[in-house]
Amino acid sequence: MKNTTRLILVATLLALLYLGYTLLQGNTIKLAKEQQTIDSLTIQIAKLDSQHVKKDSVITVYKDSIVYVDKAIETVKTKYIHIKHKYDEIRTHVSHYTPTQLDSFFSERYRYVEIDTITQNR
Repeated sequence: MKNTTRLILVATLLALLYLGYTLLQGNTIKLAKEQQTIDSLTIQIAKLDSQHVKKDSVITVYKDSIVYVDKAIETVKTKYIHIKHKYDEIRTHVSHYTPTQLDSFFSERYRYVEIDTITQNR
């Protein structure tokens, strides 16, 4: 009976060891697959990070362009305001101009030379 009990105990231990080994082997295979998945995802993340850096550099260039255009617009606005003030001052005085001064004003403003239409029609 002692031999039978020992035999059953040894068989049970062998069965438990085999079961533990197969479970450990299954976990090892799962771990290897998960590690492969992690490695492939790490590679994908690295690719996305490099694309992100490229996009960031493009965004930086666009931001610099926007700043340049904003400065150009501000310069044009400033010039426009100066010209507007200049001609507003002149316009307020136009009502007191003589015809010769009016001709001078319009030829300066519109950059044309007055041609005598009477002599041209002859």
